[in-house]
Amino acid sequence: LLAFALWLYVGREANPEVTSSLSRVQVVFSGLESLEQRGLMISEGAEQTVTLRIRATRDVWNRLNQGDTTVTIDVSGIAEPGTQSVSITTRNINFPRSITVMDSIDVQYTSPGAVEFTVSRWATRQVPIQGSFSGSVAEGYQREDFSFAPETITVSGREELVNQVDHALVTVTQEDMSATYSENCPYTLIGADGAVIPTDQLETDPATVEAMP
Repeated sequence: LLAFALWLYVGREANPEVTSSLSRVQVVFSGLESLEQRGLMISEGAEQTVTLRIRATRDVWNRLNQGDTTVTIDVSGIAEPGTQSVSITTRNINFPRSITVMDSIDVQYTSPGAVEFTVSRWATRQVPIQGSFSGSVAEGYQREDFSFAPETITVSGREELVNQVDHALVTVTQEDMSATYSENCPYTLIGADGAVIPTDQLETDPATVEAMP
């Protein structure tokens, strides 16, 4: 009995319990296919991390620091757009494979305590293309009206953002233009109020259009 007690004591001294924080734990969403089938998407909060306050022995911490710990949020049951809040519990925390059920891990709290994100409807629509000419035409020449190939582009993404797009604007800059012009050009998305709409949250196809002013 004395030998056993001494073994336990030495084991605890060599491998003490440590309380510390595990930062930048990635939030992973599962069930995205079900969202897409319902015409929905995660429009805000798709990329975020959390911090876990954990008490575990030193050898467990060594393995925690060598692997990837994630928090998995299942979105397969969401059927309507809106703001969502899912609490973080031990059930949706995934530790590295080197951590077994025999290892004692006490998750004391998480920061934040819940994962918040926004689900929106996915929309796709065709947007017309307009042209703007900046420059000059050589004497004796006349510039014809713009033509484009294709004549429209496809804009996809969050419904409320897609609906803000009025047209795609191609700007052609030429000086003393005296020959037939044809070039693949980028474009800018423009709203009904004339303001530029950022494309970082939208998908567009094709990336360029052939402009012939």
